[in-house]
Amino acid sequence: MKGKSHQLNRYEEAMYSIDRGPFLFRSILAGASRAARVSRCLESEHLQTLWNTSTNIVGPVLLGFVLWTFRQARALGVNRLYFVSRDGQILYRLAELINERFPTGIASRYLYGSRHAWQPPSVTAVDEQTLDWVLAPTSILTVRCVCERVNLEPEEIRASLGAGGFTRESWDLTLSAPERQRLRQCFHDQAIQSAIVERAVEFRVPALHYLEQEGLLDDERFAIVDLGWNGRLQAALSRMLLCAGFRPQTGIKGLYFGLWRRVRACETDVLQSYFLSPEKPAPSWFSTNYVGLLEIFTAADHDGVRGYHQRQGGPAEPLFFDGAIPPAVEWGVQTQQEGVVHFAKELLQVLTPDELHEAGLFEASEKLLQMFCTNPTDAEAQEYGLYQVSEHQTGKFSCPLAPHVGHRGVWRHLTTGRSPAHSGGWLEGAVRRSGLHPVDFYLWLLRTRVRMRYHYRALRHRYK
Repeated sequence: MKGKSHQLNRYEEAMYSIDRGPFLFRSILAGASRAARVSRCLESEHLQTLWNTSTNIVGPVLLGFVLWTFRQARALGVNRLYFVSRDGQILYRLAELINERFPTGIASRYLYGSRHAWQPPSVTAVDEQTLDWVLAPTSILTVRCVCERVNLEPEEIRASLGAGGFTRESWDLTLSAPERQRLRQCFHDQAIQSAIVERAVEFRVPALHYLEQEGLLDDERFAIVDLGWNGRLQAALSRMLLCAGFRPQTGIKGLYFGLWRRVRACETDVLQSYFLSPEKPAPSWFSTNYVGLLEIFTAADHDGVRGYHQRQGGPAEPLFFDGAIPPAVEWGVQTQQEGVVHFAKELLQVLTPDELHEAGLFEASEKLLQMFCTNPTDAEAQEYGLYQVSEHQTGKFSCPLAPHVGHRGVWRHLTTGRSPAHSGGWLEGAVRRSGLHPVDFYLWLLRTRVRMRYHYRALRHRYK
């Protein structure tokens, strides 16, 4: 396939033109990205787009984040970083590369974990905070989905469900807003709460064996690294370690790309973020609609972790959700990861630690993300928009990040606020992928509405 361009493209020019950082750093950053991009000429347009995107955008963004985690780890007195799956797989590879090039004295480990593997076993009592994530308002929510979140089958609590008006015939039907509220009330039933707590104990035993095996109970000088966005995963880990009688006096530490809010299990727990936080709002162009893209940037080559098991006398091992070939592998995640690593090698082999200008890399990352998220090319929208995403912790009910939409869907979004894609969908990608023209006009309208809704929510939250 043709496609090698030895001139700087729009992303490389953006890196070269950042305000922060000396001329040498800006030149090397843009040059490393270009050198990595043109080093591969792949046989399909799909894979070539993934390669170009990983060397131009994903690589600089994630490398800047991982460099920041090492700096924060030193400041916190941490001697090892646990990169939590699946977001942590490519971050772990970058951490190993950094340690190989510039030894930091901080060990990096890959830790198999997930919301489903940690949240249910962490339950010791079913309070309102527990019900918040058990009944998290995903677009598609059924009684069976809610039960799966706490490792139960509806049949096990059918009497209590029936008393609440949820018969067997309704277990697989999408719940309306009033039905969701009624189901929440149903989960206050003592029999259901006892079943949740008992199942939590059952799943907690192998989970704690795995965490102990990986060294989390050895000493408290560790931090977990994850993409974000609320801190519930860390809160679940904190509660599980407390059940094991191990709670660091200085709290569990977590380093994140971004946090919309901080959910803590203990006041001493530390949650720090790189790109956005409650105290450091996101740039005006950024919204929750782009979270799905960032999660694709950190996609892994294995399925999500659903729990752990331990054979007698053997090590504890992760259990994965069933799937012959993970969708990310079919999509081409290996190509994306190799592009990220190739960019990092190009950059790190030239620069010394003193020449790595983290503020400049952060500015470049923000500029690159804005360009890609808000104004993708047709090829970028097509290849990243077709990636299958799911709101559910079990991976059910997946759909394309940016499905095809028509003019009617775009107009409905502009007039009612309903997304032409789906909750959390990539609006600009959906419009561009659908070939709606004049595209730039539509993109401007969509971004304007998204920004207005984001700032309105921020003001409401601030003045509650």
